[in-house]
Amino acid sequence: MISILEDNLASEDEDIRNWSANVFITMFQRQPDKNFIDPTMDKCILYKLKMFVRESRHEEASRLIISLKYLIFRAPELRLQDRLLQLCEITKRDQPFSVA
Repeated sequence: MISILEDNLASEDEDIRNWSANVFITMFQRQPDKNFIDPTMDKCILYKLKMFVRESRHEEASRLIISLKYLIFRAPELRLQDRLLQLCEITKRDQPFSVA
């Protein structure tokens, strides 16, 4: 299910992106274990985002970031922002960083 939905997070269609993000939110809420969420976020968000940036697919990268923001703001109790910062090994939030 994840492998089908992960590509939809960068879809051109906003409804598809939102529905896919909602499914991810539901999965994360039902399985809030770090050992599920962190690898899923790494594979479905960070890896894809890095790939899009490397391949100069900026529109897809922008849409994926929009989906990521949707996930973060729709489910603040999951603390996805904190998890992503840990995955990126960012310890100082006030310093700028890049996905390149």
